[in-house]
Amino acid sequence: MIAPTDSISIAEELATQHDAKSIFMPLHDRIRTFEDAYAVKDAFVDRQLKKYNADICGYKIGLTALKLQEMMNIAEPTEGEVLSTRVHTTPFTARISEYVHLGIESEICVVLGRDLKAGCSRADVAASLSAIHAAYELIDDRAADYTAMNAISLIADNSWNEAVVLGDAGDAALDLRSRKGRLTCNGTLICEGSTRDAIGHTLDMVVWLAGHLSKRGKYLKTGQLVMTGSLMPPIFPKAGEEYIFEVEDLAPVVLHVE
Repeated sequence: MIAPTDSISIAEELATQHDAKSIFMPLHDRIRTFEDAYAVKDAFVDRQLKKYNADICGYKIGLTALKLQEMMNIAEPTEGEVLSTRVHTTPFTARISEYVHLGIESEICVVLGRDLKAGCSRADVAASLSAIHAAYELIDDRAADYTAMNAISLIADNSWNEAVVLGDAGDAALDLRSRKGRLTCNGTLICEGSTRDAIGHTLDMVVWLAGHLSKRGKYLKTGQLVMTGSLMPPIFPKAGEEYIFEVEDLAPVVLHVE
């Protein structure tokens, strides 16, 4: 297991790279296990919380598609934490200049109305929800070389989470088994997806997250949000574009890019 001093040292390097908007550099030669990667991620997020005077308001789940898991040589999704200062509501404007390489992922976000811990079922998750939103996750892959990427490096860098943009809240009882989504850019349809394309049911991702967090002494808390994974491949936008993501029976979420 990685020494606490080493995880803090790597986390400080990551923070410096973010501040300098440096190109992403893989870390698998310095971090050997997923457990160690999460230890570095925790140290990195701790620094971010202090820097931005923020709290943890929820989680993002990454690598929910089987193809991505195979590419990253991992048998389960990844988890990242969302800072309270990075949650925005529609319509939101993202500025290209604030990122090295901005990406947007079109997702469904669920909000918890009560605590959830390991051992919960899909039905428990469904009963716990207070709201469901169409949402974007804004990521910054810092121009990573995907041919050299791996899940360990992704996890350590908090799975590249930079922000969340929420559409208006929808019915918490909405059936998410086969919910279609569509993404337009400047009025033109560019991508479609469905919740049925994820590995299992959308809410199974939250079940996985609750179990994953328990192994690390954590649990899902009332009021926290969970980004459940992208319905379609990430988009890397250009200035001057407007994106509208719509999910059946949910209000759209709008992103302007400058």
